[in-house]
Amino acid sequence: LLDADGKAVAVTGRGTLTGEPVTLRWGGRAHPVTAWAGPWPVDERWWTADEARRAARMHVAVGEDRPQAFLLIGHAGRWRVEGRYA
Repeated sequence: LLDADGKAVAVTGRGTLTGEPVTLRWGGRAHPVTAWAGPWPVDERWWTADEARRAARMHVAVGEDRPQAFLLIGHAGRWRVEGRYA
């Protein structure tokens, strides 16, 4: 997930994005982001200190000819596609 300068978009400790998402790189292609929502912070396994981790989820919509939406999860400065809505 990249901003207009080509820098990776991350989530700050306060739960905000470091930049506005404009490109999603997925499946070997760069997809222009047409809309996005989030991020939503997620505290996973908070009840077990050894396994606890913080993450964030967000939705991004891409494409104008064949629109698609993705559910992303961000952790440790990287985003991963968790779901795809075609």
